[in-house]
Amino acid sequence: MINTTQLELVPTSIEELKSGNTEIWTDICEHFKCGLIAKANQMLHRNRIAKKISSDDIVQETYLKAWRRRETFHGRSIAELASWLYCMLKSTFLDFCRKTNLESTIHSWFDFSGNDETPSRMLVSLESESLLYCALGSLDSVSQKVIALRHFEQLKFSEIAERIEMNPNSVASVYRRGIKRLHEAMSAYQTL
Repeated sequence: MINTTQLELVPTSIEELKSGNTEIWTDICEHFKCGLIAKANQMLHRNRIAKKISSDDIVQETYLKAWRRRETFHGRSIAELASWLYCMLKSTFLDFCRKTNLESTIHSWFDFSGNDETPSRMLVSLESESLLYCALGSLDSVSQKVIALRHFEQLKFSEIAERIEMNPNSVASVYRRGIKRLHEAMSAYQTL
């Protein structure tokens, strides 16, 4: 079993994953669950289709696709695994758009006209985003939820407290500690 707080997957764990070790896969899914759901929600809201497709469905399908294709993963670190999963999430999102006849959403992803985004800037952005979600996965589940609800759904502390049944002051404390640990984890991932 891998320890989800480790920054690197050991080569034997990757080989075990490729050979079908479900215990390692369960740990990996739990590690990235919050970040993948947050990213899926972000894609759905950005494209104004949140009511047509569920982020949970997209993440579940991403996990299934990744499990079936686990032998094609050639990375050696958890950061590389994060990038692989997030690329697969985007692919799954596009598949859902095609299935539900949301063709205009698919084309808008690749339209660079009038946009300052160059492919190299997009690559740097994707790398930073992968590091963020990888670091988010290293936090405890309560910190993950609080940070995700605050930043991805832009909820106030009082709204978060209501949603996760916690005192607003406690939510603010969890948030501050979580952000500090998130910065530390991001720094650690960037030095790899």
